This record gives sequence, C-alpha cells and structure tokens, in this order.
Amino acid sequence: MQPTLSFSTLEIQLGDFGRKSPLPDLLGYFNLQNRTSFRLGETEEVYEGFGQTPLSFPYRQRTGYTRALTPGSVRCAVLENDHLRAVFLPDFGGRLWRLTDKDAGRELLYTNDVLRPSNLAICNAWFSGGVEWNISMVGHSPFTTEPLFVARTRTDTGAPVLRMYEYERKRGVCWQMDFWLEEESRFLCCRMRIENSTPRTLPMYWWSNIAVPEYEGGRLAVPADSAYTYMETAVVKTPVPLENGRDISRYNCIPYPVDYFFDLKDQPRYVASLDAGGYGLLQFSSRRLQGRKLFSWGHSTGSDRWQEFLTETAGPYIEIQAGLGKTQFGCIPMAPHTAWEWIEYYGPVQADPAILKLDYEPFRALFGQLVRPLIHGADPEAQLADTHAMATAPAELVSTASGQGALQRVLRASEEGRPLAEQLDFGSCGEMQRWADFVHTGHLEAPTPDARPGPFVCAADFHARLLAASRREQDANWYVWYHLGLSWAEKEDWERAETALERSMELQPTAWALHALACVRLRDGRPAECAATIRRGMAMRPDDRLYATEGLRTLVLCENWEGVCAEYEALDETGRADARNTLHYINALTQLGRYEPAFALLMQQGGLVPADIREGERSVVDLYEQLAAALGISDPIPHTLDFRMQNLPEEA
Repeated sequence: MQPTLSFSTLEIQLGDFGRKSPLPDLLGYFNLQNRTSFRLGETEEVYEGFGQTPLSFPYRQRTGYTRALTPGSVRCAVLENDHLRAVFLPDFGGRLWRLTDKDAGRELLYTNDVLRPSNLAICNAWFSGGVEWNISMVGHSPFTTEPLFVARTRTDTGAPVLRMYEYERKRGVCWQMDFWLEEESRFLCCRMRIENSTPRTLPMYWWSNIAVPEYEGGRLAVPADSAYTYMETAVVKTPVPLENGRDISRYNCIPYPVDYFFDLKDQPRYVASLDAGGYGLLQFSSRRLQGRKLFSWGHSTGSDRWQEFLTETAGPYIEIQAGLGKTQFGCIPMAPHTAWEWIEYYGPVQADPAILKLDYEPFRALFGQLVRPLIHGADPEAQLADTHAMATAPAELVSTASGQGALQRVLRASEEGRPLAEQLDFGSCGEMQRWADFVHTGHLEAPTPDARPGPFVCAADFHARLLAASRREQDANWYVWYHLGLSWAEKEDWERAETALERSMELQPTAWALHALACVRLRDGRPAECAATIRRGMAMRPDDRLYATEGLRTLVLCENWEGVCAEYEALDETGRADARNTLHYINALTQLGRYEPAFALLMQQGGLVPADIREGERSVVDLYEQLAAALGISDPIPHTLDFRMQNLPEEA
C-alpha cells in the first residue's frame, strides 16, 4: 500500500487531567536531575547543571487531577504503510503512542492501558508510555499534556508527512517534528528541528524518552563501554556493563531506580531493547543526537509500587532514551541564529536469540554487526540533507495550539527582529491577544480582579515594556504592576518584586498579588510574613480549590503548623477530601505532637496517597516512620505507601 496519513480518535480509559493553576510557579518543583553533584574527569565535557531552572514559570502547573478513570477518547494521527502503523497523540505533546510491526503482529513500544496523570513533569502532570519528546528544560516537557500545532505536507517521494510544532517561550525557540513512512520502509522517520532565531546563546535540551516493555530475560544493546550515573552522592563515570557485579544490559537484575547515560564517543548512534527471543525496538539517528540512556525503575518494593501506580494492567516498563547532550544533568549551549536538525528512526530488529546469552562484549559486537548495515542503508546524514527543503517549507495547517508563537511574531515585528520560523503557521494570538494589544498600544488591559490570570509571559520578552508602562500614569494599572512584580521575581530581585506587588495591591487588592507577595517573602527568607500574606490571599478565595492547595503547601514550607491546621479545618468537605490537602494537615498534626489523629488519617482506607505524589517525594514514608516511632508501632511501611527510590537523590 501507499503510505497514508489519517486523523481519528483513540478509545481509552482516561483520567481527569485537572486544570492549569491560576498561580505562577515562584517556589519551584522537585527535579531529580537538579539535586546532583559531580565527580567527573576534566575531559568529560558534561555541562554540569548548565541551564537548569528550578521554576516552570511562565508555564503553569497542571494540578487538581484525580486517579479516577472513565471511558473516553482522544484525538490521534496515524501514519501507516504495509509494515508499520504509528499512532500519535497531538493533544499530548505529540506523543508517539503506538508503533505496530504489522509483519510480526507485535507492538514495539510500551503502550499504557490508561491515560492517567501523575506528578513527574516540569508542570506536574505526566503519564507513562510511548515516546515523549522533551524540549528546552531538564525534565519532562511542559508540553507533555498540551496540544501542538498539526500540519501536513509531503516528501519529495510523495510520502505524507505529519508535522507537529510549537513555540517554546522559556528559551524563545521554535521546535518542529516531521514524521513519515516511506512506501517499503520498516522504520518510522522522525525529522526534528529546533530554531534559535534570537541573538542569544541559549541553554538547550532535547531527549526522546522511549518506553518499552520490561521483557523477562530481555537485554539492552548500545555501542558503549562506559556510562554516567548517579552513585551514592554524586554523578560518576562507570564501566559498562558491570556495576557492583551486575551486567546492567540485563536490566531485570537492576535493584533500584537508576539512570545510565552511555558515552557513545564516535560509535554509531543507536540503542535497542530486545526480548528473550532477540526481537525488539531499534532506535538510531544522525550524529547530532549524541546521547543514549537507560532508565529502570529497578526491582525494590518502592520500584514495584511506582510501576503499579502508573498503570492499571499494562505491566512494567523501562525507558531507552536519545538526547542532544551526553546526560540530562544540564543543557548544552546553542549559538545565536542557529537551527539544529537531526533525524531519528524507529523500527523492529530481530537478533539471533543465542547472542543474548553471551557476555557483554561479544553480544555488543555481534549486535553491532547486525544493525550497522541497517543504519548504513538508511544513511541518516544524507536523508537529513535531502529533506531540508521539505522541513523549511510551509505545510497545510490541520489544527492550532497556543497563541504564544503568534504573539512572538507581533513582538519580533515591533522590534524589527529576525522573523520567527517562517515555514510555521502559528495562527492568531487567541488568549494572548491582550498582550499583543499591549505591544501595539503600550496599554495592558486589566481583567476583573476576581478573574483567574491568563497565561504568563517571560521577563526577557516584556520586562522593559512593563517597566515603561508602570511609569505612565494612564497605563500603570494593578495588572501591569502585578506582572512587573512577577518579572522581577523571575530575575530573583526580591526587593523590586515586593515593591511592584505592593503597588499592585494599593491600586487593587487581589488574591493573585498576595500569593506572589507571599512567595517573594518566603524566597527572601521571611517565612512568618509569607504565612500571614498567603492566609490573606486564601481568605479572598475561599472556594478556590487550587488556591487552597497551593496556600497549604506554602504554609508547610513556612513551617506554620497552626496555620495549616486552621486553614484545612476551614475547608469545605470537598477540600478536606483532597488527599494532598489532607497530607499537609497530617504533617502539621505530626509536628504539633497530635500523633494519634495524624496516624488515623494517614492510614484511612488502607493508606493515604495523593494523586500528585512526586517522583522522589518521601513525605508519606517519612510521616509513617515518624508517627510509627512516636506511637510505638513496629509494623513495616505498608506497600501502598512505599514510594521510596533508593540510589536516586530524593526530596529533602
């Protein structure tokens, strides 16, 4: 058959993905990769911590979700030829959800049986399965639960191309993905492009996170003899395959959650996961995508609990990954006025099962002999060059996404800057029209004080304009001062941020400015003032669940235990039923020595687990251990509560 591109819906058990918080992330989130130190040699050239950011701002956290499932449907795009069928989810970051080997009648990826959010991403909500595309910031992308622009075009050979793209406003870049299947190809082509049209050198990040089944007796194939990993207290370099006597290519033997970032040096860029019969997924790429990684949840009690938590019946998985940098412990510098392009291939591979029983070096050598002809035949560098014209030409728009790219076009035009990725249609400004009007007129229209703030903007784009507006009496409304305060906070200038936010409050008292003021005061080392400020904000939004949850979190960070108790007890029944709110209350009761009611709440219904428990978070485990010790309970931690992740840096 000729390859086809079609659009349809996918029926699946679907979780409630909550909503975006109306509050800016000014206090930060826990990220495993941001909690590391390094013991590496001077020749490794790993960009240790470069470009890491503790805040998702201006992206908003997606919170308030639950674990309840209902039958639902999501939009999908499907590429198909005689050999492969690829299913994408455009409304979830363009996730490659399924890749079916039609010849073998087998799935090449780990595909979850549910779409249910859990707290593992930069913006909180995330779900396991498929191939996730992560851009710009260390961690699971802000786009992972967001729609992308969708367009269609064709290659020079006539194959239909699925294009998905967006504007990433933290760094100020456009990113674009073009996918297609040639008529007789057994590999999906994924052509990627990041365009930095700014005059700035930017920290840049990309990792393709590929979930595959954790096959019993399976094995990882990668052309490396060393890897970077976190061991005890720091990132070190370790020989491959052995660590502590274990062959890590036999991933079933890995005891705890761990990342291995393989140093490929000048070897071909590939990684594969094989089942015991030698069948599995092969991913390879052009040279620019230099990194390869294995992530395993391991096989401890906490590991098993996480694997259960992320699915219903799909079973365990591992991730094999491919990235621009050697590791995920930092970004890499991207020069001004530069485009980075590469091409990735995903498809089936069948090795002789006998080689899986060999030691690592002969196994690696024989598998390399098998796949090198496949890579040579595909000729990634040549195909990348041959498709450049297609990738930089316009495509037919199918559906739109955010107004951020259109707004950036307005900004660039006003400043006579370089045009923004002219081949990409970003449609209209939509919900960002207020900001486009601000660019044109210098006046930022203020919404009603009770209205939830819309999307936030970057200081780099609007700081000077906000500062100028604050000096014009006719334009200096409360909303200008509010966003100027956020802009100063993004720059970590707490004094100026506080002054601007106080001015916003003088012009119009709002819960939004009080929240930002509380964050600024906490970041400035004044927890008592922070607690008093956030409680004023909570009083102004008594029926706002997301505000209440963030308010309780802020009070916990202030260690204002009496305030936590008072605010929780004032919530309505729905607010008190929220597991995260209840966990904050249990924490406060524990710190106040009220151990028996705290333990009773923790153990209700077999154990309290918030839907948004964070990867690496120890709060539930620590509370159980503290309460059990205080009450003389010797029972081990119940499996329901045991999310411990030994070997990885955990939340303090």
